[in-house]
Amino acid sequence: MRKDILFFLFVIGIGCTNDSEQQDSSPDPPTSGQEDITPPTISITGLEESTIEVLSLLELEITDESEETTTTISVNGEEALSSSLKSFSFELDPFDFPTGETIIEVTSTDNAGNQNSISQTVTLVRLVASIAADSFSPEGNQLLFYSVNTLDGALVQTVQVENPFETIRLYAGDAFERQEFVITSYKVLTEGFGFLSSIANIEPGTDLLSLQEAAGIPTENDIVEPTNPREITVDITDFPDDELCNFLDGRGSDYSASFAENSTNGTPSQVMITTRGANANPDDVFLYNTGFDCNNNAFSVVDEYRYLFFEDFVDSSASFSDFTI
Repeated sequence: MRKDILFFLFVIGIGCTNDSEQQDSSPDPPTSGQEDITPPTISITGLEESTIEVLSLLELEITDESEETTTTISVNGEEALSSSLKSFSFELDPFDFPTGETIIEVTSTDNAGNQNSISQTVTLVRLVASIAADSFSPEGNQLLFYSVNTLDGALVQTVQVENPFETIRLYAGDAFERQEFVITSYKVLTEGFGFLSSIANIEPGTDLLSLQEAAGIPTENDIVEPTNPREITVDITDFPDDELCNFLDGRGSDYSASFAENSTNGTPSQVMITTRGANANPDDVFLYNTGFDCNNNAFSVVDEYRYLFFEDFVDSSASFSDFTI
């Protein structure tokens, strides 16, 4: 009997041991979550160019597992913007910061304290406008200048043009805040006489070049390098230099005209016309007087403006009375 009882207890003990071993080998239950150690990812567009001349829009995208992140944009170490959004934009205006080498840094931090930063160095300059220069004769006796002024007359910049129709880029310095400007062109003769034209209320960064191209005004993109240029001289008699300052000019995308000599002691005025290539069309050549009244120091275009077309591109002469009113 005792042997039967011992055998029964032995069998029970083995069964209990097996059950216990099976429970201990089972995997631990999963935890509620793992610690976030991944910093945010920062993506930015709008800084592809190394030089920023005009107001530029920077687009930022923040990628992170956290529901919220805090992102700051700093310019040369000074915070310019802070945002909790994961997608936002920032306007980088050169007129808001000193010109020159500039460090743009973006730092993003998530709820777990993970942080990521990226930075890029750019050059800031303050472009007022780009414009195609007027036609003039640099090889003759004409000079062409462009200036930028504030609306109250303060001089911002002056540049001398080297070639007709070349693209001029006009800039402001750190002393000038964002405002409207005036752009003026000065075409002068080496003898001292000249005339000017102005465009007012120009917003910073204005692309006047595109507007000129849309209006059909010649720009450097339309000019082909001269090949075998030709030159003629036109003598103009009876020009009323005492009233009109004895100034003639010409217009055309394939030639330039420049006043050469004054009409004094009865000698004719001379105008030099130079083609921009061997295939210039002479039917397009014409001269006109500016209508500037020296006595009154003003233009009298309605009363005095006259022009003359030339059918043949050869040395010739004409009387001022031949000009069409």
